[in-house]
Amino acid sequence: GNPAKVPVDKQISSVPVVPETPATPAPPEPIKADIPPAMNYWSFDEVKDDVVKDLQGQNEAFLGFSGKGRPRLIQGKLGNALEFNSPEQIVTTDKYIDYPQLTITFWLKVNDFRGVNPRIAHPWVNLYFESKRGVGVLGSVVDPRPPQLGQWEHYAVAIDQSQRTAVVYRNGVVAASGSIQVDRDKSEYWAFGHNQDPRNSRDTLYGVLDQIRLYNRLLSREQVAQLASQAAN
Repeated sequence: GNPAKVPVDKQISSVPVVPETPATPAPPEPIKADIPPAMNYWSFDEVKDDVVKDLQGQNEAFLGFSGKGRPRLIQGKLGNALEFNSPEQIVTTDKYIDYPQLTITFWLKVNDFRGVNPRIAHPWVNLYFESKRGVGVLGSVVDPRPPQLGQWEHYAVAIDQSQRTAVVYRNGVVAASGSIQVDRDKSEYWAFGHNQDPRNSRDTLYGVLDQIRLYNRLLSREQVAQLASQAAN
């Protein structure tokens, strides 16, 4: 005989049932860290008669020393920046301001790997080309990778003088951390791009500096990452 007919509602469909794919959750919003105001801020956008205005404090900077060694104002990462391209070029602040805990942030573009250990913000922050390394603190805590030649990069250097420790951030990410093994030089002012001794030109930067900020605290990783991101955008 003929096989019994299976009711329609009992038949097994030959079309495979594909389970619904759950919607991909949206990535979490990045944590926005409150960035405190800097104590000192040299943007190099307000310069008159070779005097750089400190936009946050009362510590003006001066282009050159005794009428010579003036870095060139050029288009920078944000507004104007200072280009160093000869050994005698130097920038000094009116006075040296120090804090038990401090963070220095800046944009840097290296144009040449000349110089032994070019100064960035003397007495604390230098480049260590002699050992084929990058930005660091007194030779103790140093980014093992030199900067990318001809590329803007954001750096933050957090220094805890009481604990004798430092952290170097590169483009918002920790590049080096550890203990400070030596004492800094005594200083009467901050020097940018050059040894604080105007007569010592063996450690001059060949590159461009922009947006130097000095904080009287240790910025957190989140704050540094946000500051680098904000400036990059």
